[in-house]
Amino acid sequence: DPSTHMGKEESDLDFQSLLDALEDDSSDGQKQAFQKLHELASEEGKREFPKWKQEYAVSLRLKRLVPKLLEMCVCKEGSLKRAALSICVASVHKDIPNFTVTLVKEGMIRKLSKLTSIPLETSSTVDAHYMAGAIELLFVALKPRVKAVLPHVNEELFTCGHMAHIARALDHHDHENFSLIEDACASVLLNTSDERRFRERIRDLGCIPNLLKLSEKQPLFLGTVYNLSQSESLHTTLKDEGLLEAMDKAGQVFKDFKIFALTAVAHVYASQEQGPAAKFLTSQDISINVLSMLDAVLHNDGEHDFGNVSLEEVAHAAKSLSRSEWLADRMVKAGLVPMLVELLNSCKENVEAVMHACEALLSLCSNLQHLRAGFLKAGVPDAA
Repeated sequence: DPSTHMGKEESDLDFQSLLDALEDDSSDGQKQAFQKLHELASEEGKREFPKWKQEYAVSLRLKRLVPKLLEMCVCKEGSLKRAALSICVASVHKDIPNFTVTLVKEGMIRKLSKLTSIPLETSSTVDAHYMAGAIELLFVALKPRVKAVLPHVNEELFTCGHMAHIARALDHHDHENFSLIEDACASVLLNTSDERRFRERIRDLGCIPNLLKLSEKQPLFLGTVYNLSQSESLHTTLKDEGLLEAMDKAGQVFKDFKIFALTAVAHVYASQEQGPAAKFLTSQDISINVLSMLDAVLHNDGEHDFGNVSLEEVAHAAKSLSRSEWLADRMVKAGLVPMLVELLNSCKENVEAVMHACEALLSLCSNLQHLRAGFLKAGVPDAA
């Protein structure tokens, strides 16, 4: 349709004229250009930008306007700051990962500390929007495709103070503006806690009590607690701060994610045969769920109902759920032994997963001595 083609050309021409206005610092039209681009980058729904095209983000990057945008993100004039943040947020979601990589190389992580350091307890709604935009940009910088190019990003979030600023914001999670930054904060913490080397540093920020409180309000915080529970060095802190009570509440609120609440408790308490933790673990048999995940990751079946998890963490869950006699019995009946044997035979290069699998088999043999003959028949010694 010629008229449609003409409309597209006019639209592209209008966008190019906006870019030209952005480049001209002396132009009165620069501010108007920012505002018009802000309208295009407006968000409808969670992380959706229907008016913002990928080619817009690419054009901004190729015309070397990213430094200008970053400069405006931390400028004093509020309208320009909000417009630049919106444009950057829309662009990092459309031009993956190139726009984010360019932002990081231009010093984004260091420069945005001006925005994440705003005290939430004294912030205005406008300030909270600035914080939300900044933390969203940091979250996108943590995505695998960006970290494949820039593996230092997580570390830089700590050294530039962003993680401390987020931890401080959690102290004021009852503040009316917290809802504006909640999803972005939760996303950054969840992603950072995926890596074992950062978990103790998250604990040292003093935010575990708040994470436990928030785990019943936002499933991403529940995911962070689940990640932290995989590090044995944090178990004492998690117990002292009330992990069991928090996971009980979270499991009731987020029934679809109860498996993660149960697994977190299993990591920390599973060797206990009796008491409140054992009672909680009996509330739902997740052995089939864990084995379904193990089967999926062993056979590269892609994501399952519980999201994208690694072989190491599923093997860890299997180990934790084999540490008491009654839990071990559940896991054996669900078919764990042959799957652990398969893991040992086919994934020798994954040292961490192999370690968890061997420890799981050791727990099974210790707790279910009457089944040792069956373990021999299943090929456990040879696989080990």
